[in-house]
Amino acid sequence: MWNDGTGARSSVGAAVALVLGTNWGVYGAAMGLYAPLALRGLFFMPLLAKRQVQVGYWRTVFSGFASPLWVGVVPVTAGLLLRYLWNPHSLWIVLVQVALLGVVYVAAAWVLVLRPDERLVVLAMLRRRAGVRLAGSSEQEAGS
Repeated sequence: MWNDGTGARSSVGAAVALVLGTNWGVYGAAMGLYAPLALRGLFFMPLLAKRQVQVGYWRTVFSGFASPLWVGVVPVTAGLLLRYLWNPHSLWIVLVQVALLGVVYVAAAWVLVLRPDERLVVLAMLRRRAGVRLAGSSEQEAGS
């Protein structure tokens, strides 16, 4: 019932209407495709989650929409500030800036999105992947 293609048709229809009916061009197409997704993410999916799995509305909105939005805002702001303070004059400077923004993005996601228990899972996966024991891990394993 939920995946009957209506959402895709409404997105494409809104995009075509905004392209042909306004002077927005590509921006109209982007907004036409984004608006139904945003409405679904803000209104319908949290209500469905509340009904189906008894998760609170605001918790669903924050974890599914607001939290990833903040993770995007932090690196964009840092990128604008970085461009203002260190105007790139070569490709190497751009690559260094992209690497720095990647670090900012990972740090923002670590702080703003992941809960402490999820951070422990990520650290355990990284330890297993690298085959390296971080400081204090042998003490925890010896105690369990």
